[in-house]
Amino acid sequence: MRLVKVFWSLEDRLAYERHFPAINWLTSYSLYLERMEEYWGRVVALDFKSIREEAMKILQRESELKEIVRLVGIDVLSPQDRILMETAKSIREDFLQQHAFDPNDTYTSLEKQYRMLKLIISFHQVSLKALEEGRALGEILEAKIKERIARAKFIPEGKLEEFDHIEREITRELQVSLTGRV
Repeated sequence: MRLVKVFWSLEDRLAYERHFPAINWLTSYSLYLERMEEYWGRVVALDFKSIREEAMKILQRESELKEIVRLVGIDVLSPQDRILMETAKSIREDFLQQHAFDPNDTYTSLEKQYRMLKLIISFHQVSLKALEEGRALGEILEAKIKERIARAKFIPEGKLEEFDHIEREITRELQVSLTGRV
């Protein structure tokens, strides 16, 4: 730790679930985070840090809610928490899980990583807004755009403009007014 200043917490449960790399996102950390945040802001996007922080909050909250779901079932969760659980699943499966044998997912640039995570967080925010505006939870959870978000990791590096199309589709499919959206 003194030399490397990074700790990757490998977890056999993730490996058994075929989630690779099997690194626990809640217990792993880096002491270089401040330097990286400065770099991300300069090279990738100014809001990279806030997008990452939002994703980590969602994963942390999911960890807390999993115990409730395990004991009494998912139906007792509020609609907002159900959306959060769905978002956390997307972060885990569509962003953190890597397909090492796919040429588009073996290596992913910081720009593409940012765009993928931003799509997921955008879907989360728009879903909460749609819920506020009266959309049914079932409609939100069954939105077809979720499949496009899940497959975004397979978009080639040279076609990153496709992320802009998907982001517009999120709002269009959920029919949310953009006023007040963060």
